[in-house]
Amino acid sequence: DINGNTTWKKQAVIYKKYKFDQLNEAFIHELKMHRKLNFYSRFVQILGISLDESAEECLLIMQHAEDGNLRQYLKSHFLELSWDDKIKLSYQITEGIKYLHNEDILHQNLNPNNIVIHKNDAKIVLDFVKSTESGYSSDYGMISYIDPKLLENYSYEYDKKSDIYSLGVLMWEITSGYPPKTENISKSHNIDGCRETPIPVEYLDLCESCWNNEPDKRPSISLVFNKLVEMNKNSASQFINLIKKHTRIINRNELSDMEKIDGGHFGIISKATWKDTKVICKKLVNNESICNKPIEALRHELEMHRRLDFCQRIIRILGISLDESTKEYSLIIQYADSGNLRKYLENNFSTLTWNDKIKLAYQITEGIKFLQGEKILHRDLHSGNIVVHQGEAKIIDLGIAKSTETHTNIHSGVFGSLPYIDPKILEDHTYKYNYKSDIYSLGVLMWELSSGKPPFFGESESVLKYRLVCGHREKPESDTPDEYLNLYILCWDSEPDARPSINQVFNKLVKLGRMRGIQDFQDIKCDDDDMQGKNITIKKK
Repeated sequence: DINGNTTWKKQAVIYKKYKFDQLNEAFIHELKMHRKLNFYSRFVQILGISLDESAEECLLIMQHAEDGNLRQYLKSHFLELSWDDKIKLSYQITEGIKYLHNEDILHQNLNPNNIVIHKNDAKIVLDFVKSTESGYSSDYGMISYIDPKLLENYSYEYDKKSDIYSLGVLMWEITSGYPPKTENISKSHNIDGCRETPIPVEYLDLCESCWNNEPDKRPSISLVFNKLVEMNKNSASQFINLIKKHTRIINRNELSDMEKIDGGHFGIISKATWKDTKVICKKLVNNESICNKPIEALRHELEMHRRLDFCQRIIRILGISLDESTKEYSLIIQYADSGNLRKYLENNFSTLTWNDKIKLAYQITEGIKFLQGEKILHRDLHSGNIVVHQGEAKIIDLGIAKSTETHTNIHSGVFGSLPYIDPKILEDHTYKYNYKSDIYSLGVLMWELSSGKPPFFGESESVLKYRLVCGHREKPESDTPDEYLNLYILCWDSEPDARPSINQVFNKLVKLGRMRGIQDFQDIKCDDDDMQGKNITIKKK
């Protein structure tokens, strides 16, 4: 532990004191570890060594920490710390331990005296650390932070999971603000599995997993680190910063005439008026479908929209509103004057020409093409998630959309409306949703445009699931143009590899529009050679 403070070259420093007879293999080992890790920001830097021959002492001179050790810092500042501050401290300590473990180094004495705070950043004091390749060992530190396996059996070998135990207790102290138990605690209290109780649920679960009595059940440092990263991303202040950076905050009192119009599995949809303009409000429901992470789920949807905000085929987010009474956030979204595609077809199908239907199919396809160009899977395409505004189709609800370049575990289960779900997913829940899964949904949407009816309306889900996996599909309408029919039949093929790419669907629809003399298609660029080597024309059933 740190022995004291002093001044060197007009700057404050801290020191650890050793008698000459302590300058043994352990001391040399510590110097080597400091040298190896001295450049890393999560560790207190060693500045040099001072020898006092008269006292036969050696001082290890180290970087000063303006707020002292962790226990002193919590005692002085705990009431000022927000939950975000506590997450940040836990994250910083974990980041340091992660670096140690990646270098195959054990700390062996993690406790609040060996964590210091400098300019609101936590740094680890390297106190008799050892490489697991080394034969050196040391005293294992303050009793409340010691792995019970070591107290139970002195022949038990300290390992990385012992550091994890100490980290769990440190995380508890950060969230509680006071030392775990008392200093005169008996060893048997630790051995019997008695622990202090943290407060926040996610943090509690993580602490408890770290201090599990069985080392094999404790998480790796990488897993602890990743969970803290998630918590940090999910924090309210981080979310507010994201909102301020990328969209506007709309005060709840700016919204009037609020009226609920739908309540889906993921959220409650209402319509309202904002600045004399009709808008849609989407409030996420905190349930298992979003893994009980409403802020992270909302953040995810906001980030998806941010990447696509300039695409006219994707409905726009206007801002985010906070209900102060419930602390719930709502996305404020552009209003579509004709409602979703299902309602639009119910109200207007009898007046739609085939040219109108082809244009709508093209507009939906253009939106999906843009998504896939941004490497985004929608994963929930159906007629409730397509809206029509001023006669043009737009894609909505990017709540479970997923970038193919990143990992997310916000949403759980199989997504979508059953008639639109890729049968490969229904057949095998381990099958990974991919671009061709969105193509399948597009094929069903194209059939719906041709018929004006919802697919498999009135069929029981249990029977329908079996029939879809077996290759059953809706019957084509007799007036469907062959080119359009052949295209959507290929889109909903049971074999993903047989389905066309989104570019092929796009190009085929453009050519069909040109062939029918639709003016809107004459100036749209498409690849005339996109079908070479792939025959997507099949006979009409």
